[in-house]
Amino acid sequence: MQLPGNKVELIESYGGTLTSFQCALLIYRLNKKGIDGSHPCLGLAKTSGAWPITQAEQEKLDKAKRKQETEDAKIQKQLELEQRHDERERLKKEREKEKEKNAAEKQCQKAEKEATKSDQATQQLKRKAPQSVPPKNKR
Repeated sequence: MQLPGNKVELIESYGGTLTSFQCALLIYRLNKKGIDGSHPCLGLAKTSGAWPITQAEQEKLDKAKRKQETEDAKIQKQLELEQRHDERERLKKEREKEKEKNAAEKQCQKAEKEATKSDQATQQLKRKAPQSVPPKNKR
């Protein structure tokens, strides 16, 4: 459905400027007639400054904006805290993995050292052992 008349006629029929109450009343009447209250003409009229905001309304808007900014800051701070916590946990896990890896490497090196010592001891025993021929059993 089309709005009756253009934007200028619509606003002039309500005295040129509309208060919040008049705006709500206009939208209610338009909706009652089956016209969508979010019609582009209304949007243009509202954005063009046809409906000035009173000081009390502006203060309410400012207060709501400050409240929203405060809540946004709290959420941002909480998010940063969670990110730092997650980063600390990740680093902690990396350090634990590194420690386990180092411990495994040390264990492996220790085992290799023991094997080398054992091999060297066996070699020394072979060198030191007399090369005698065992006596033949005579019967």
